[in-house]
Amino acid sequence: MNAELMKLKTEMRRSDKVILDLEYVESILREAPVGVLSLCKDTNPYSIPVNFYYDNGRIFIHCAKEGQKIVYVKANPYVCFLVVHPVDIVETECGGAMNYESVLCFGKAVFSETSSREVLEKFDKKYGECSEITEEKCQKTAIIQIEVDEVSAKRGYTVGD
Repeated sequence: MNAELMKLKTEMRRSDKVILDLEYVESILREAPVGVLSLCKDTNPYSIPVNFYYDNGRIFIHCAKEGQKIVYVKANPYVCFLVVHPVDIVETECGGAMNYESVLCFGKAVFSETSSREVLEKFDKKYGECSEITEEKCQKTAIIQIEVDEVSAKRGYTVGD
């Protein structure tokens, strides 16, 4: 799946806050430093903040080869992924208010026990790592890849903006 195949969900209770420009939505996904991966196994929900990178309709999360994320993804690959990108803080009568943009993604996750050099290089580029990408590192680093099927985005701005 690629970005052209992602469905942009536009129905929202506050239609004045919806972001309709898919290219802009993708820029938020590329720039946000942290995302929240939400999973469900049986009737047990689980959410966790993760480092990630976004590329052409896919979200990549590096992880260990075992742990709760892996147990949940293997039990139920359908996931939700959220990023909140702060824009600025505005002073109000009562203190401050956060202006933000958020993107909510729905898709199917696939777990891989190894990573490609290309994937790890993209993580290094996003997060400013300087380590050498060796074959050993690729073999030790697991990846969760989410194929994004549907995405919605909104702006949360204070009154007057």
